[in-house]
Amino acid sequence: MPGGFVTPEAIAHITTQKFVMASPLYRQEQELKRMGISLSRQTMSNWILRPALQD
Repeated sequence: MPGGFVTPEAIAHITTQKFVMASPLYRQEQELKRMGISLSRQTMSNWILRPALQD
């Protein structure tokens, strides 16, 4: 994403977890928190939606 800190791999992982593995963003947020990563579900949602809206 231009101007962002997220990598395409991170977006692909979050999207795959959400839509293929049926892991909602709130569960991903909890899992990341247990690993010491503070990343809100709103941020993840924006990362998923932004590329779709740019087309």
